[in-house]
Amino acid sequence: MSEIANSKALRQLYIANNRFSGELPSEISEATALVSIDLRSNKFSSDIPLSIGKLKRLNIIQLQDNMFSGSIPKTLGSCVSLNVINFSNNSLTGQIPSTLGALPSLPELVKPIE
Repeated sequence: MSEIANSKALRQLYIANNRFSGELPSEISEATALVSIDLRSNKFSSDIPLSIGKLKRLNIIQLQDNMFSGSIPKTLGSCVSLNVINFSNNSLTGQIPSTLGALPSLPELVKPIE
């Protein structure tokens, strides 16, 4: 998946409902034209990379139904166009970063209370 970093014009990454596993590479943040990431229903099991905050055009990030661990990166607060975030059904820990509460376009954050 690290080849995605070379796709400077890629706007949507939709690989939902597969059996992809392992880490989500930090190089994904080099695909700066991304507006939508949908990785739901796979078997990704790493931390969500801090570099994800470099995707300033990102509107939608759907990572539900994986095995992501660690905490939600505070850097997502830099993605000021975000209006859909779904991290449900993962193994995330900690609190929802306050930076997400300041996002002007985010009407709802879906993460079940554990």
